[in-house]
Amino acid sequence: MGETQDVQLSDRSTRGGAAVLVQAQLLDWPTDARYPMAKVDHVLGRAGDIHVESKAILQDCDVDESDFSEEVLACLPATPWSISTQELARRRDFRSTRIFSIDPPTARDLDDALSVVELSDGLYRVGVHIADVSHFVPVDSRLVSTLRSCIIKLLIVSAVGKGVLLQS
Repeated sequence: MGETQDVQLSDRSTRGGAAVLVQAQLLDWPTDARYPMAKVDHVLGRAGDIHVESKAILQDCDVDESDFSEEVLACLPATPWSISTQELARRRDFRSTRIFSIDPPTARDLDDALSVVELSDGLYRVGVHIADVSHFVPVDSRLVSTLRSCIIKLLIVSAVGKGVLLQS
């Protein structure tokens, strides 16, 4: 993670009197100075704006937001996709069970779900269903090797449903 310090910027760092967040390089911090000398590389935007603050967090954590390469995307199955009879035989079939997503309406990946079934003794079985993509993504694929370099799926509040991978 990058080191963050408070810096005093000239009047050019404010827009309409509101503070802005910047990405800057620390140049010098004399022992007798309250604030360091820094070179502003990029103005992120108005402080307090959720999108700007989120971008600042991602940059501070060195999160790679770049798109996947064509080579990695080529690992994904063609659409429309199907599941073979052999693969279906290996799995428990929940297609006749009422299962509902617990992902928010804005989610782009519907991969978490629950089911509730009343049992004959009056108890209930709650099923927790997490998407399993192992059938679609071979372990030795470029996609898997790319994802192995990632350690966390970080969800930023302003980008609900957009998974951002935090690099290790």
